[in-house]
Amino acid sequence: MFALLAVVSPSLKQIGALALTPAVALAWVLGSWAWISVEAGLCEEFFFRACIQSRLTAWLKSPAAGIALTSILFALSHWPGLYLRGGPDVDGWSTDPIQVACFTIATLSPLAFSLGLLWARSRSLLLIVLLHGAIDALPNTAAFFRTWS
Repeated sequence: MFALLAVVSPSLKQIGALALTPAVALAWVLGSWAWISVEAGLCEEFFFRACIQSRLTAWLKSPAAGIALTSILFALSHWPGLYLRGGPDVDGWSTDPIQVACFTIATLSPLAFSLGLLWARSRSLLLIVLLHGAIDALPNTAAFFRTWS
């Protein structure tokens, strides 16, 4: 996930624009990973995996259906933030709310499905939280640096 985000997102360009030494940049990436793991990872993964996915799986009597439905709900929960707070410089932002909803489903559902499958197989909230933090670390490092430096 880290490598994929390094290639498809503007994260490395944004981090490079900070003009940090490699060691300092790595420290900020690790700090971002730790922060995002607690701030977004713990909150979102507890809610979506431990609460929603577990309940949907029991209710639907199907782990696959629980994972799939939770993945779509997870993606759509990110729609308001992208649509209302995003702008032209943000990937996936549009003035069309349907287009933004489609973008969030297309880009976040596969990631959510992967995390949901790992949750179903491992039941390790710590694993899922740390992976969620790793996925979000690079895209958030530049903002994390600007906020805390």
